[in-house]
Amino acid sequence: MASPFPVIPEASATRKIRPGAELRDYRKDRDDGKILPKTGERNVLVTSALPYVNNQPHLGNIIGSTLSADVFARYNRQRNIRVLYICGTDEYGTTTEVMAAKENLSPQAICDKYHKLHADAYEWFQIGFDHFGRTSSPEQTEICQHIFLKLYQNGWLEEKENEQLYCEKDKRFLADRYIRGTCPQCGYEKARGDQCENCSATYESTLELLKPSCSACGTTPTLRTTAHLHIKLADLEPKIKDFVAKASSEGVWSANCLNLTNGWIKMGLKSRGMTRDLEWGVKLPSELGEKWANKVMYVWFDAPIGYPSITKCYTENWKEWWQNPENVKLHQFMGKDNVPFHTVLFPSYLMGTEENWTMLDSISTTEYLQYENAKFSKSDNIGVFGSNAKETGVPASVWRYYLLLNRPETNDYEFTWDEFVGKNNSELLNNFGNFVNRMLKFVNAKYDSVLADPRDGQIDETKAYEFADEDKPFVEDIDRLLKQYIGDMDQQKIRSGLATVMQISARGNQYIQENHVDNALLASNPKRCAEVVLLTINLIYTISALVHPFMPSTSDEIIAQLDATPRSIPDNFGIDIFPGHKIGKAAHLFTRIDPKNIPIWRTQFGGNKDKPAEPVLSKKQQEKAKKAAAKALLEAQGPRTQEQLALDDLIKAQGDKVREVKNGSTEGGDLAGEVAKLQDLKQQLKEVTDRLAAAKVSDHLFLKVINLLSFFFFFGTGLYSSLNPNGHHGGKVTYFTPASYVFYVWTIIDLLLLGYVIYQFFDASHDSIHGVGWRFALVAILNSIFLHVFVTGHYIVAFIFAILVASTVSNVYYTLKIHHPPHGALDAVFVHLPFSLWHAWSIVTLILSAFAAFTHGGHNGHPGVAVKVLVVIAEAFLASLAWGYAFSSRKGDLAGAAVLVYTLWGIYDFQTSSKLIHYFGLGAFIVSLFALVKSLYFTFQGDSVASTSDERAPLVG
Repeated sequence: MASPFPVIPEASATRKIRPGAELRDYRKDRDDGKILPKTGERNVLVTSALPYVNNQPHLGNIIGSTLSADVFARYNRQRNIRVLYICGTDEYGTTTEVMAAKENLSPQAICDKYHKLHADAYEWFQIGFDHFGRTSSPEQTEICQHIFLKLYQNGWLEEKENEQLYCEKDKRFLADRYIRGTCPQCGYEKARGDQCENCSATYESTLELLKPSCSACGTTPTLRTTAHLHIKLADLEPKIKDFVAKASSEGVWSANCLNLTNGWIKMGLKSRGMTRDLEWGVKLPSELGEKWANKVMYVWFDAPIGYPSITKCYTENWKEWWQNPENVKLHQFMGKDNVPFHTVLFPSYLMGTEENWTMLDSISTTEYLQYENAKFSKSDNIGVFGSNAKETGVPASVWRYYLLLNRPETNDYEFTWDEFVGKNNSELLNNFGNFVNRMLKFVNAKYDSVLADPRDGQIDETKAYEFADEDKPFVEDIDRLLKQYIGDMDQQKIRSGLATVMQISARGNQYIQENHVDNALLASNPKRCAEVVLLTINLIYTISALVHPFMPSTSDEIIAQLDATPRSIPDNFGIDIFPGHKIGKAAHLFTRIDPKNIPIWRTQFGGNKDKPAEPVLSKKQQEKAKKAAAKALLEAQGPRTQEQLALDDLIKAQGDKVREVKNGSTEGGDLAGEVAKLQDLKQQLKEVTDRLAAAKVSDHLFLKVINLLSFFFFFGTGLYSSLNPNGHHGGKVTYFTPASYVFYVWTIIDLLLLGYVIYQFFDASHDSIHGVGWRFALVAILNSIFLHVFVTGHYIVAFIFAILVASTVSNVYYTLKIHHPPHGALDAVFVHLPFSLWHAWSIVTLILSAFAAFTHGGHNGHPGVAVKVLVVIAEAFLASLAWGYAFSSRKGDLAGAAVLVYTLWGIYDFQTSSKLIHYFGLGAFIVSLFALVKSLYFTFQGDSVASTSDERAPLVG
């Protein structure tokens, strides 16, 4: 395996390094070379999630656990802290048995094969385990059986019976992956016992499969009852809660880890089966009796116990690490999918023994790393696996740098070849590497590799170096960055720690440039030149320690070129390499990667040509798609009746009951019977839904016509106003006298917003014609209130206000009815009011709209202020509707406020020019025309929300 410590160069007589700066290797403290904790000092025990042995690790696996843990372990060693980093392959369980059968090997042989593949991959990535073991060892069996027996003796285990499918031919109970059958959802005949690979349906129980068969021999299994031992998590829950509260407050737990753990606990901890009917696993203790002789331990019981058992393989004094909570802090690293097994289950096993175990202190988890807009897949040859990175010829340091700089600590991250090559060429080669190489070459060439003395022999090597005044700002910057680096790394903020190393390197480059280190400085001010060189070489020496956790081989190269010994990470910057020290020969730390390799690697690791890569959505895209799918489903189903809602509740409750029987939480449950009840309830729901769908009556032509005419009358009055712009304006509007320039600005804004409204009608879903959220309907109400109270005293505005209220209420009703079932008082009122009432209301207000437009004009038969006010309201309401579908939540509120300001400004400028009335009216008419055309298209095409059910389409607005 890769060395966990830096490479130590051979002894040299030309070194001048301050004693005490060197790195301590605690392996030298003992004859056997083992690292053990020391009482009274900080001792750090590091583990990374044990990789499952059935496949090679890919880049996501590596950054998620082993590489991240390696960085933290190396960092602590560089701080002269005693560290033990333990890992190994997880080898027991059903998956190993299935893989062994596929490759026609024994489970042990398959484990031997993949254990070596894992070990070789981690060695190339320079992951420095103190010991990399495996769970299929005698030590694993010994410790697992001890813990299991203690749990049994202390009363934390209970016996429960479960019903499982049994193969009479192979004489064994069948795990999910050993069962094949016909999917009850899509009819696929090769569905697995837990999930259909064709339609992705999942099953509450393997008993849901039609025509189940044993995947090994093809025979039809029978249903048998089998007994298992369960851990009483419900009884242990108080202890677990106390442990989580204490550990997460005293240690460092990443946010996603704490959320996942608390989520598990909030759902309520239930009894969980700890035994399985398999052959490849840890046998139960013989003390339990012959009844349990053919059972093995659940894979998530034995897997985490691999940490202490692998430690026992490393040293016979393993208990000094694992039963020493007073002096040892346990730090664990893993992907987020493994969290509850380490924060709930593993601690419960240890606490249940009532022994003094070293418990979890800090835990660091990651999100997922994706590959080039696809998921890693070995079967489809998508992504970089195992030795693939080595095949590219790019050094391990570059791979480590890229993965760690983009470690998915809070969000998923996507590996891309373009960024990978770019990071090497721009950041490592041109910046970091250039800084180190530039100064070492200068010392080689100008000082014959020997550091000059800027103080003429006046440096006291036993005391701290006194920096020149002009260098103190630079030293303060480095000290600040060092403090930031140490703080980040102590908190397991690995990505931030690496970024800080690059900042320190950049500050060193800046220091060289500020002081103009070149031949001219050497000739004009040799002492100043020697001072700057001395500080820069010592900064490079410090960086060699800081970068070691991330790029150990790069650190080794820097040490070799300095001809120094590995040093520890200091709290503050200082001079530890003195004048008279002779450095080695400078060489480039990195080389340029030709971008021409990108398409080659993308083709090589991009997936099978005949099978397109599965696209991966970002979290934001996933959430958006999920909401869109839910909305589409609700719209397709229509409002849920009380009968449907009642069946939904019964199905959910029965599903919970099936799960409880399946995992043994319910004593003596009949799994087959409960599954049958669940299927019967689902069938009842299907019959009710089909009956309601068949009973739906399509829209009456009369209602369609009314719906379309509402647009014509509501917006078409604008045309009438536009053609008669010189009518009497009347009312209080005449009192406004705005500046003339407002007209031109307002015209531009009016046209831009009009264009955006038209765009929204083309871009938004067609149901935007019929419904709008309540926030934006309220904007229209505010507009009409302002007009009613402040602009005109004409009584007809009261009718206009009634129109807006009717439209708004109708739209609020539509929004509540379609998008979710009733859950509040307002919702309940809306749900129980008949649809005919809303149609009647809309028809009445439609008549009022026509009456207001054509019977209450001004002088000489022209429309008066009421019609013009109606035009303003119509345009503002339509604009708010469009904005409502363009944005949501806070953005939508801001957009609605902007529309309100827009409308108020338009009203203020109402008298500026008669042409403005023309713009308002013509704009409203054009928009109404688009609305009319679109409504006609969707209404008579027959596939819109409005045309599938007359219950979906408010008639106004």
